[in-house]
Amino acid sequence: MELIALRKCLADLGAKPVHERLLLRSWLGGRPLNEYVGHPKTDYPRALREALPFLEKLRNGLVRLRKKRPSSDGTCSMGLVYELQDGRMVETVWLPRGTVCVSTQVGCAVGCLFCQTGKGGLERNLQSLEICAQVVDARREGQPCKRVVLMGMGEALHNLPAVLEAIDLLGGPGFFPHKQITLSTVGSVNLFSRLLEQRVRPSVALSLHSLDPKTRSWLLPKAPEDPPLALIEAADDYARSSGWPIQYQWTLIKGVNDREEDLQHLAQALAKRKGILNLIPMNPVEGSPFEAPEDAACVAFVRRLKRAGVYSSIRKSAGSDVKAACGQLRGKLATS
Repeated sequence: MELIALRKCLADLGAKPVHERLLLRSWLGGRPLNEYVGHPKTDYPRALREALPFLEKLRNGLVRLRKKRPSSDGTCSMGLVYELQDGRMVETVWLPRGTVCVSTQVGCAVGCLFCQTGKGGLERNLQSLEICAQVVDARREGQPCKRVVLMGMGEALHNLPAVLEAIDLLGGPGFFPHKQITLSTVGSVNLFSRLLEQRVRPSVALSLHSLDPKTRSWLLPKAPEDPPLALIEAADDYARSSGWPIQYQWTLIKGVNDREEDLQHLAQALAKRKGILNLIPMNPVEGSPFEAPEDAACVAFVRRLKRAGVYSSIRKSAGSDVKAACGQLRGKLATS
């Protein structure tokens, strides 16, 4: 069910705006939908009260947990495979310190050469309630939920209406601080303009991976063709308007984007920007000819960037031992 259909259903049941807000608060919090029944000033209309079991069943049926893959890498992360109502699968990852990484699509159309998700192409977009359902399930399971990152399967830019709707829900009745909602994207200049128009302005993780337009187009075949430097300018403007630093994402691939010229270009482009550069050594991807640089090379790379004035760090992905790290999600029950 789409959000607009849910809202119409609630209105048909006699729900006023206050009732809708309270029910969505319970819905997104993973709590019983009857928690506000009986409150003298906000009691639900009779028709809505009688429909609560149906609505509860509807919420619980949006995603169905099919498999858990606990990591043994010491990070306390957990990969989960969910089945949607049409039988398709998506993956969610519970990460340390109360972070839930959710998917926005079944598959992905961008086709990044270093990512497993895009190898199967795009099957369909998720609706906003399906995106939120991954957070709801984590809350119902007692998982600490302090932060949501839309960084799982899919490219948010290709499903923007539903993604923005989900962000509005999570930052509104879902009670997440706006800074604690992170939208991961390959980006476009227009996207940052759209984000500035929103009631809920999330933090943004911008996937760069190369500052050379030809190399970036090769690595990210279906990304918008905005020049990388134009993306950085738009991202920096958004960061200064929203107050949230940009997370610039850079998957380190040996011999591709870890060269001296890459370092120099990053130093020139990102020094004094309102953001942090996350250098992510590439995680193993089945059938890929790429690999991560050696640890010592990664450390040397980030040290030189820091000396050049770029706030940067090496980010080791959690859950790689159970194929739940960055670039490894596939949404298949058969994965180990």
